[in-house]
Amino acid sequence: MDHYNLIQKKLTDSLDANEEIVFNNWIQASESNRLTFNRFKAIWIALAQPTEEIAIDLHKAKATFWQNTSQQRVKKFVIHRRQWYSIAASIILLIVSGLLFFKFWYDPEITLVSTDSMIEATLPDGSDVWLYKNSKLTYQQSFNSDHRQLKLEGLAFFEVSENKNKPFTISCTDGTVTVVGTSFEVKSYQEDSTAEVSVTTGKVAVDFGKKSNTILLQKSDKVIYNRNLDKINKIATSMNELAWKNGNIIFDKTIAHEAFEVLSEYFHKNFIITNGNNCKLTTRFKNPSLEEVIEEMAFLLDAKITVENNSIYVEANNCK
Repeated sequence: MDHYNLIQKKLTDSLDANEEIVFNNWIQASESNRLTFNRFKAIWIALAQPTEEIAIDLHKAKATFWQNTSQQRVKKFVIHRRQWYSIAASIILLIVSGLLFFKFWYDPEITLVSTDSMIEATLPDGSDVWLYKNSKLTYQQSFNSDHRQLKLEGLAFFEVSENKNKPFTISCTDGTVTVVGTSFEVKSYQEDSTAEVSVTTGKVAVDFGKKSNTILLQKSDKVIYNRNLDKINKIATSMNELAWKNGNIIFDKTIAHEAFEVLSEYFHKNFIITNGNNCKLTTRFKNPSLEEVIEEMAFLLDAKITVENNSIYVEANNCK
């Protein structure tokens, strides 16, 4: 059950015991959740309040209409009917006010989360995004109304619909990435020591680090920001830059430790080579499984490979 249903049932006192537990866990999960509920509650209370000017029993008014048929009774009911219209007008005013309140004061968040596999989605402005596993993308429901702002935690590739009047801005742990219409990759995991932006087409403006100025990236440019040193390094993108997205991994006399960096990102595991760091690898994969890659590396490096939890240790004997 999503939290909007939980809020609705909470306000109408219709949560069962299990739902009450789920609701309490959700409300305690973050300050944002608590504020969200309080906003709904405030509107709910406002809509439920009767106006001071109206003091009429609605059921009695309708009963009076059907039970009294004399001209005098009908004439009296005209007064009740006018009061009824006043009530209806007040209710409509409250509802309209509530809708405007939601539109201008409350702007719900929409979150895309990928866990074990990549997901692809189209944003409200027509832009496409590929979200790598263990990543999260958040934006407001008003996205594309007067802005295009998102927040990213993890790794994603964007193909942005061009709109010069509404720059496309991504906030991440270290700064912001701003574009108009282009395709690019952003990598910003909180647990990593670096953050990266690489451009496939178009131009991207990047602000990383407290001391850095805005950096303009063009096609095939890549910037790596070191959080610990607060330093930026600008390099060219590699042929395997988007391997996680398209499944194509190509090694052409690639130094072993660089190849294992690609594999580490692709499988989101730590490939650690304990011997043969400078061996050069030539091979290619298309949407490979981990077992397929381990078998190929064992053959190419005549290696002993050990898998322990989230790490793969490679002890090479010979370079082939």
